[in-house]
Amino acid sequence: MKNKTDKKIKDLRIILLVFAVITPLSYYLRTNIETFDPLWIKMLFGVTYVLFFIGTFFVKFIKKYHYLISIFLIYSIIIYQFYLILINNFEKSFTGGYIFFSFLAILYLRTYFSMFFFSIISFLTLLILYIVYKNDTELLTFGHVRSIIIMNGLSTIIRYYGIRKELKLNKYSIDLEASEEKFKNLLEFAPDAIISTDSNGIIKEINKKGVLLFNKKIENIISKNITLFISNQMFENKLFFNELKNNLSENKIIPLSNVYYAIVENNIFIPIELSFGVIEVENKEKNYITIFRDITPRIDAEKELNEMRFKLQQKEISEKISLAKSEFISKMSHEIRTPLNSIYGFTNILLKEKINNNQKKYVETIKFSSELLSLLINDILDNANLETGNISLEENEIDINLLIYNVAESFNIKLNEKKLKLNIKYSEEIINQLYSPIGDKLRISQIIMNLLSNSIKFSHEEGNIDLIINFEEYETSKLKLQIIVKDYGIGIPEEKIKDIFHPYVQVSNEISKKYGGNGLGLSIVKNLIDKMGGSISVESNGCTIFKVELILRKEAKVKNSNTQPNNEFSRLKNIKILIVEDNLMNQFLLQTILDNYSIKYDIAENGKVALQFLENKRYDLILMDLMMPEMDGFTCTKIIKKELKLDCKIIALTADIKSILEKEKQELFDGYLKKPFEEEDLLNSIIKFNYK
Repeated sequence: MKNKTDKKIKDLRIILLVFAVITPLSYYLRTNIETFDPLWIKMLFGVTYVLFFIGTFFVKFIKKYHYLISIFLIYSIIIYQFYLILINNFEKSFTGGYIFFSFLAILYLRTYFSMFFFSIISFLTLLILYIVYKNDTELLTFGHVRSIIIMNGLSTIIRYYGIRKELKLNKYSIDLEASEEKFKNLLEFAPDAIISTDSNGIIKEINKKGVLLFNKKIENIISKNITLFISNQMFENKLFFNELKNNLSENKIIPLSNVYYAIVENNIFIPIELSFGVIEVENKEKNYITIFRDITPRIDAEKELNEMRFKLQQKEISEKISLAKSEFISKMSHEIRTPLNSIYGFTNILLKEKINNNQKKYVETIKFSSELLSLLINDILDNANLETGNISLEENEIDINLLIYNVAESFNIKLNEKKLKLNIKYSEEIINQLYSPIGDKLRISQIIMNLLSNSIKFSHEEGNIDLIINFEEYETSKLKLQIIVKDYGIGIPEEKIKDIFHPYVQVSNEISKKYGGNGLGLSIVKNLIDKMGGSISVESNGCTIFKVELILRKEAKVKNSNTQPNNEFSRLKNIKILIVEDNLMNQFLLQTILDNYSIKYDIAENGKVALQFLENKRYDLILMDLMMPEMDGFTCTKIIKKELKLDCKIIALTADIKSILEKEKQELFDGYLKKPFEEEDLLNSIIKFNYK
């Protein structure tokens, strides 16, 4: 329908233009051309220009047919000039009445070029007419031409300034439109929601981000009051908005410091920051701008940062507590083990003396009590070290036969007390292969011993305990060690199984009172297994089964040719030992043991005195306590090894094995003895480091 209408308008314009060309010619079609009829001329003049302006009103049509329009324009100017001359000749005052049409004729001129082109054509027309009719004084005189030249000149000058002003206005209008378009684009693609309101807070415009923020259709936002979309006690009272509006400065944005909440679809609250401003365009109503900035990511980041900061603070506090705890336990263990070492050592010496049965029973009781105390201290220290991660694993060849034998021997007394039978089963075919398992044999022994100790404690008298050791091929260079400890004692309630590996936790207070224990054994087992990358499971249904799986390396077996002769102890009297120990009881214990084997020795009460001895004497072995006044064992050993460069074996004597776990400290010593130690352990260490 629209296309048909456009075609009709186009056809009408063409017809009008054709008539505008033909109409002036009708003057010459009159029968008596010499008869001058001013009324007829006026009518033709008016019709010509009416048709001309109607036909050329639409710019699009002019642009499309610019060539034809240019020809028609030139033709019209010529006719126009001729009309004016005729009218001027007839009635001079009448010419001024057509100046209006002269202005209309050049209204559509939009450039300086077209304006000057129009003026030149007008001048040339007049010039040609004057040349042609200069001899016809009745029709044309210079006076006639002059008035028209003046009229055209005035029109040109006026139009020049008109075009100049119009071009400036057009440029301003174009720039303004471009600025408005740019501003609208900035608003549309701004990262914040921007809302424009009137003075009453009624929303007039909102950008895309605002529509996305509120998650509503735009028609449900426009014409609503902005206070409906802000959750805050102040904004619930519209007086606050009015007061804020009145305090705003023009063309300035003022941010509000508080955190507000935008009410979006389904009454969801989103944290936002608000900014307000007022923009006033010349001679237009003020626009109040409200900027909603979604600060959910920032709040989430701040929350995460605070949580991280809190965790770091907690970790720092925990590390400080852990360090203080470790230092306290280390110090206390040294203080407790030092006298315990003397008690334990002298009970062993007394048991070798000729004493009656009652005295022997008393000494055995003292020894057993010191062993229990030593085990308790070991459990506390191991648990503390596992909690803080201050424990390292060793890798050495495991003689599974010897390990099982030593474990079984250590429980002989307890098994006999309760008349329990320990059934040991292990896969001999794996053990007798040409390779050996590699791992931390002491920690594996500790795991087995803690599990057996737990089973013995909760087994009924005259019962059975099964210890099953299996090896399976795991990978090319690895073995899977499976340890199973089964007892037929009181069992564990199913709901308590998950708690038994927690430190200081037992099944119940009644059981704790009846059977004793500190609740650390299974916790240590679990932590050691985790440290070794293994697993442990528990079943309790008629019998209690602990199943442990560990992955160990395997290596080809190496035959040990370093067997010591049976008379090694008799050769100890040929060596010299320096004892560096500050505790008098431990000095006396070491003296007693060494005297029994006629071993020569000197005693230094600290590191400084030891260095004085070494200035004049040489020793085969140094027994070095680590914690001493004036100069500790680490400092003294470092001077001996690195400054004096003495080729002398040094064995560390320590109540806290953690103190020499660091690689640098381990490299200082050739070996260590953990207090309290057995007499045989001391003698074996002396032999080991003097007959290599």
